[in-house]
Amino acid sequence: MFNKQLGIIGTMSISFITGMTLPTYAADLNYFYNPFDTAANNSLNADSNALNVINYYEALQGDLSTEAETIITETFSNLSDYMGSDGVDNAIAAGFRPFTPIFKGHGVHYVKPLNILDPAVATDPLGLNFDEHGNLVAAFYFQEQYLVNRAGTGLYSTLEGVESNELLTHYQNFKENNTTTAPDIFEDFGSLASWHTHNDVKIDNIGSLDSEEVIFGQDLSDEEWVNALLLGLSNSEIQLAVYEEFDTSDPSKYPFYNTLMTPGFHMIHMWLGAENHDGLFAGTHDNVAPNAVDEHGGHGSHGKGEIPPESQDPTSVPEPSVLAMLATGGWLGLVSAFKRRLNKAK
Repeated sequence: MFNKQLGIIGTMSISFITGMTLPTYAADLNYFYNPFDTAANNSLNADSNALNVINYYEALQGDLSTEAETIITETFSNLSDYMGSDGVDNAIAAGFRPFTPIFKGHGVHYVKPLNILDPAVATDPLGLNFDEHGNLVAAFYFQEQYLVNRAGTGLYSTLEGVESNELLTHYQNFKENNTTTAPDIFEDFGSLASWHTHNDVKIDNIGSLDSEEVIFGQDLSDEEWVNALLLGLSNSEIQLAVYEEFDTSDPSKYPFYNTLMTPGFHMIHMWLGAENHDGLFAGTHDNVAPNAVDEHGGHGSHGKGEIPPESQDPTSVPEPSVLAMLATGGWLGLVSAFKRRLNKAK
């Protein structure tokens, strides 16, 4: 029986084109703000720092359109609270939590767990990349890769009446029939904006402030992913988003779940905190956390994710059917319930 409610739930410097001198911790890791100053003080120079971003990437990649420059300026301003010596603290206070451990070329990815279903918006990124020094180096954006009629509802909205022994086939058919293209929010940047994907994802220990406790698994086989879903739903110690509903009334329990599973999502980085010689939308940065572990051998569909230790044959789930029990236990209206409850908790 399930005992939890089911439903959803040495410092150097470098001179830029403008003549401004910016601090750096190591050669080729140069910030567009002063990492030794507070975010509040850095925000006083947000407009001029944003201009440095534009000038750097135009010199590197060519002229940007007025619309693209506006996106950079507005996004930089929106991120100013996280640019400085207190940037990580401010991000945590704003609700961001580690989404990954520290990865080579990325640093630590932080997200707002209650906003994971929100559509990507160019000037309001859902994620932040902090390097090994705790400095903001990039923002990142993500959006579900598999949507029903592109209406913002994913796999979780298709599971009513699905039996556990049918779930694997259902999952495979869902992905085959509901693949979407990447968001077009950066079309003003033309070919510079290149999205990638992460597939068959399971993230454990979301909510921990220690990023090294977070386990980011990707590229699971379909069988492994389905099995992990079933086991997560049957384990009272796993609060699984976005498939379960939880009490959000106690702020001390934020973010109210500890595990996230998704068939896949589109992602893109924008390097607004530190200059990246590979480009504004480069997938990685050679000088961010160079000694950290690699992201399981690659990015998105090119990598191999960590397999959860509880993997087993998905057909071994005991009867009665787990999904039948979930359906009769209230596994209905998942999207609206999840969004409603998360919005209430913001």
